[in-house]
Amino acid sequence: MKLQTVALCLGVALLVLGGAYAGYWYYVAGRLQDGIDAWVEQQRAAGNEVAIADGSIGGFPFAFRRDFGAAEMRLQGGVAARIAAGSAIAEIKPWNLNTVIVTARDVSVSGAPGIYKAAALDGSIDIPTAPPADYHQPLLEFDLTATDVTLPEGQRAVTAGPIEALAARGAIMGPVPMAPDVGQALAGWANAGGVLELKSFNFAQAPLAAAGEGTLALDEALQPLGALTLRAHGVAETVALLQQDGLLDARNAKTALLMVNGLAKPDEAGKALVKISLSLQEGFVWVGPIKLAPLPRLNW
Repeated sequence: MKLQTVALCLGVALLVLGGAYAGYWYYVAGRLQDGIDAWVEQQRAAGNEVAIADGSIGGFPFAFRRDFGAAEMRLQGGVAARIAAGSAIAEIKPWNLNTVIVTARDVSVSGAPGIYKAAALDGSIDIPTAPPADYHQPLLEFDLTATDVTLPEGQRAVTAGPIEALAARGAIMGPVPMAPDVGQALAGWANAGGVLELKSFNFAQAPLAAAGEGTLALDEALQPLGALTLRAHGVAETVALLQQDGLLDARNAKTALLMVNGLAKPDEAGKALVKISLSLQEGFVWVGPIKLAPLPRLNW
């Protein structure tokens, strides 16, 4: 009899807890959907075009999930841009409401320089409970991976072909001021001390494979400025390729190869691994005094 009573009490407790959790889930799901609807209306009121699939928050009981379908956003203002995805899903776990898990396919960003594309974008974005009070605090943190990335026509990384993988984990530091367009907002952020902290990043485009960390910012022309520390395979082959394609003259190529060969050490597999520091400035990637490669120009 006592066992039956205990079992009955446990059953009642589980029903009460289950009901309470269900109430919590549906309440939060409703607030999240309200937030999405309000954001869409806010963007449309500002003159931007937003198109997402109709739907509501799903994923009960272990997630809050919104399938946006084939999503598109057209930004107006000083610099027009189009952001689109063939499919996009955002997910939040009930026990961590500050982290958004992102899954997108056939992603593209179009603007003045052309179209940037990625076959897939996956990862997470962490949004602090309180906005940053200064530039020592993060606006958001991210851990994202893009695969099969292509740059606009006429731009290249190591080659003009797709970048096999591009991953980054880091944080955007400091508040971004309100402004009529993206360019003015970024200018205000950069001029006040905003930086992009890369706690780790990975890049793969044959013959180069690199991993490292660093800090990036924007100069007065809103172009990349920063310092990176790399551990890379295929650096000598990359220097030779850049020289072959006319992007590095013979003198600088020779100096770069001497530097690379002096820094190269065998890794655990016996492959040449180069630990090197790079700087980004004046529209180029530099190794010491050597212009290694041009940077794609960003048009905000």
